[in-house]
Amino acid sequence: MAANGLTSNQPATRPRIMCRKAWGFESPLPQATDATKVLVPKSSIPLALSPADTVLIDTTPHEESPRAPLPNPSGSIEPRRPPARYTGVEGYMQTGVALSNFLAHCRAQNLKLSTITWYGDKLRPFAALYPRLPLKPEPIESYLADIKGSAHTKHASYRTLKAFYNFVTQRSRKSNPMAKVSAPRCPKIIMPTLEPAELMQLLFHSTSNARDRALLTLFIDTGARAAEVATLRWQDVSADTITVTGKSSQRVIPISEETRRLLLSLKQPGDIFVLTGERGPLTRYGIYHIVRRCMRKAGITGPKLGPHRLRHSFGKAYLVAGGDVRSLQKIMGHANITTTEQYSSLSLTDTIDKHHKFTPLRAAHAAAQEKLFKEVEEVVQNGNRL
Repeated sequence: MAANGLTSNQPATRPRIMCRKAWGFESPLPQATDATKVLVPKSSIPLALSPADTVLIDTTPHEESPRAPLPNPSGSIEPRRPPARYTGVEGYMQTGVALSNFLAHCRAQNLKLSTITWYGDKLRPFAALYPRLPLKPEPIESYLADIKGSAHTKHASYRTLKAFYNFVTQRSRKSNPMAKVSAPRCPKIIMPTLEPAELMQLLFHSTSNARDRALLTLFIDTGARAAEVATLRWQDVSADTITVTGKSSQRVIPISEETRRLLLSLKQPGDIFVLTGERGPLTRYGIYHIVRRCMRKAGITGPKLGPHRLRHSFGKAYLVAGGDVRSLQKIMGHANITTTEQYSSLSLTDTIDKHHKFTPLRAAHAAAQEKLFKEVEEVVQNGNRL
């Protein structure tokens, strides 16, 4: 005898139990046990029912069946993979995490510490503004539009973001939004240089200090960078050349005899580095300070007072004196010759000479003189006839 006075002759267990058509479906139910079988009337009207008018429903809670593994394109079955690391808004990781990974990648590539620091300084404001890495170009363009400073400052931020997104999208296999961001317009400017008279004046005002004179002479003679000069060791100085460590590799730069003699005059027993101060080897910032001081002392004004202005002066003077672009590229350590070709626009002496020779105004003057000579000749001939 079951509950409610009903009896059931159903077996203790069933492999499957089908609901009757009166319930509107005939789907199979999971296997039931005696503890979970409940007799349910076919109709809500309280009638005296027989055991044949009842159905059994299993009320045992069942866990959701695990999803079947999906086939890969090759047709084989692979287990479901855990979520990817790049999660968050639109599938990207947090911008701070991406920045940390990018800087770690730069260190693994043995980039210079100054370059890594520059990347970090440029990208941290972007990470602070967008905690989640933007996936569309509009936020990036908005960020570039709000950068204060010159067009060159904005272009530098654009180049940094481009390198950053190239790294992140390659690792995450996402589309690169920087592909849809155009570079900010960056007008070409003429690099400030020094004329030969200004270089002579600069050397004249540095005669009181042998180290400063040797430093300035080295810059004017080689066009080297300040960081390259700061790390120059005595073992890198030979009879006709010096070996410097540039941005990416070492290179050999020719030097003049005068430059070599001035450098050797500074050598002291036990010195490892060529240029030293009271506290040890000169740093890049110390070299900038010395060059600026000497320039101001020589009466040189204008922007870019420092070793890089001497580097530009060397590139310009080298081409003006008849040097070729290829050899200048090797001396200055430019990775791309287009950078070296910029100094061709600074060689105004040759350009001025050609202008004076080929200007249309000169041809117009010659035509006017020729016409005048013809008129005079006609007057003379007519006078002779009279």
